[in-house]
Amino acid sequence: LPPIASPPPVDPERVRQQRLATVEELWRNLNEIYPALEYKGITNRSWIEPTLEKVPQARTEGEFYDLLLELVASLKDTHTRILSYPRQPWRETPSVFLNEVEGKVAVIKADPSTGLTTGDVLVAIGGQPVEKCLATALKQVCGSTERARVRGACDRLLRGAPGSTVAVTVESPQKGRREITLRCERKDGFMAEPNLSSRPLDTSVGYVRIAGWGGSDLVADFDRALESFKDCKGLIIDVRGNGGGLDQLADEVNGRLTD
Repeated sequence: LPPIASPPPVDPERVRQQRLATVEELWRNLNEIYPALEYKGITNRSWIEPTLEKVPQARTEGEFYDLLLELVASLKDTHTRILSYPRQPWRETPSVFLNEVEGKVAVIKADPSTGLTTGDVLVAIGGQPVEKCLATALKQVCGSTERARVRGACDRLLRGAPGSTVAVTVESPQKGRREITLRCERKDGFMAEPNLSSRPLDTSVGYVRIAGWGGSDLVADFDRALESFKDCKGLIIDVRGNGGGLDQLADEVNGRLTD
């Protein structure tokens, strides 16, 4: 067999120039197609200067990508983001759903195999205080509201290479403080839920969960839920984590609640 050729040596200066050109191209594209730069107080290229200064410090494509993520995340726009970069490694999360509750990162849902339970509060991840981990993740999350950015940051906290492990410290009133090792693999269907579900919380309060604006029966299901709760004194409509969907369905549901 012929010998396998070694990859050509990397020219650091060429890589640096390519990355600088990428930042410049990002700036040009935003100037041409993004309608809200001035509204966000961005009137000149001084917005990209700090990123340009940090480019030489990026040792890997991943570190350079993180710089771009932080730059675009500063727009605080849910619909403007960098999705990926060439040869980006895949990341997976354990079967755990986290969110911030009363200022603490808490377990909202967890597969029983993880050893976590709803209500557990994260104290540390990989030996680092969870507050520090959350602050780091927040720098790279695109979102139009603070709540959306926190939710997105919580989703990133436990990510790792598929099959790898992450050590967490959690605590709860029932079980106290404990150390748990999680595997970065998501069980099929872990986060699956119907677009709409409902149930009475008690005899006087109805609860409707809308997980997404999709499905041909969503509005009819909402009407049936309203009818079943017509004698209740209160109604909770839960759209937390709703990823969006068809505006028409949202408008029809909203129309049931307004004149």
